[in-house]
Amino acid sequence: MNIRETYETSDLYLIAALLCRGHCKDDIQREGQRVFYVFGSTEELRETVRDYFDGVLMVDAKEYANYIQNVKTEIFDILRAS
Repeated sequence: MNIRETYETSDLYLIAALLCRGHCKDDIQREGQRVFYVFGSTEELRETVRDYFDGVLMVDAKEYANYIQNVKTEIFDILRAS
């Protein structure tokens, strides 16, 4: 059996940054009023997360802003659906 490690976050801006850097979400999970995006935990993803929290991650500003808006919309749609 192949068990894949995952990385989960509900941080809107980190989610947008990960998507902006080309990481694909594997799933979206809801726990009460929080929505978590689930990504495969690869070394590349862990490096992107480190760069984000270290303040050195570089992304295209327009693309990042678009991802923020798209993720917000998706989260609000999920929360409103209940």
